[in-house]
Amino acid sequence: FLRALGLDQGAHHAGTGLGFAVRAMQIEFLKPARMDDLLSVETTAPEIGGATIQMHQNVLRGAQVLVTAMVRIAVLRHGRATRLPPELRALFAGATK
Repeated sequence: FLRALGLDQGAHHAGTGLGFAVRAMQIEFLKPARMDDLLSVETTAPEIGGATIQMHQNVLRGAQVLVTAMVRIAVLRHGRATRLPPELRALFAGATK
């Protein structure tokens, strides 16, 4: 998701100390995937808080949804919770449309 938005998380973290960590996850396994299945992951960010981002993910095989997940991401700077900078907030907000 971050890479698709043009954000190199490793380089960004090295330059700013800013990173992301999964805080909580709710997941439903609807159908099994099998070896050699070509899977894709669709991600949106429907909620962007001060220091958290709520993401919705679907894992698909073709058009068939196999897994749905809600993921709460914490925004960290040097390992401590911090507010999401305005430029990243705008980047995530543009991805939800």
